[in-house]
Amino acid sequence: METIHVQHPLNIERVNKEPCVMALGFFDGLHIGHQEIIRTAKKRAEERNLALALMTFSPHPSQIIPMKKKVDHYLSPLEAKRGILAKLGVQKLYVVTFDHAFAKLTPAEFVDHYLIDLQCRHAVAGFDFSFGFKGQGNMGNLAEFGKGAFGVTTVPKVERQGQKVSSTLIRSLLASGNVNGIPEFLGDFYKVTGQIAKHGDSECHEVRIEDYLLPHKGIYEISAEMADAVYNGVCMIEDDPIKVYVKLFNSVKARHKETIQIKWIKKTSSHRMLQPV
Repeated sequence: METIHVQHPLNIERVNKEPCVMALGFFDGLHIGHQEIIRTAKKRAEERNLALALMTFSPHPSQIIPMKKKVDHYLSPLEAKRGILAKLGVQKLYVVTFDHAFAKLTPAEFVDHYLIDLQCRHAVAGFDFSFGFKGQGNMGNLAEFGKGAFGVTTVPKVERQGQKVSSTLIRSLLASGNVNGIPEFLGDFYKVTGQIAKHGDSECHEVRIEDYLLPHKGIYEISAEMADAVYNGVCMIEDDPIKVYVKLFNSVKARHKETIQIKWIKKTSSHRMLQPV
């Protein structure tokens, strides 16, 4: 998958563009609703013999535009998002810098510069996708702004247990510690990737996790992957938003700065509190 970082004003001459079907959205978490958008876009691309592209934005718009809640930790930071998108068949990823200049674009300017100029032949997004200054553009008027340059497919909301699947819902489950409820909406257990910061003789490791949103503080049963091996264990979260303590049940020798992926299974009270390293 090719990744192309772009910033307003877009220098179209420096972008390796080709006719494509474009999926649009922030796609934090890449939950089952997002996956439906990508599946739909992939189908449209195959029908038209076009490349499958996806446009996302960085950082989260709430860091630029005042919103009720500011998002500074993610369900899927950009590097994790890239890995998942490649597995889903996306061929070209456009990462647009969301800054004040970009936020001020009118809906027509966004469509002209970021869809038509990038040779979008068909746009696919969720029913609640908005674009342009103050979200004045939406899936109801996207085709109108496109003036016939591309087709539009709107993907309806995906529901589970009577609730709309959304990144906000998954964030609320993390905030309550209900990690075992997440797979229903995410399509898998929630996972984060970090680095071993300190390790001790009792298989207790201090792990530094940046950019990811962590569950509510407490102790959790986990599955951890290091160096292509998988271990069961428990993880303690305190008040630090980027540091956790992991105890693996196997005798594991971990190296400083070794990468570890943590899969959150469920909150538990059956294990004694871990002692920080």
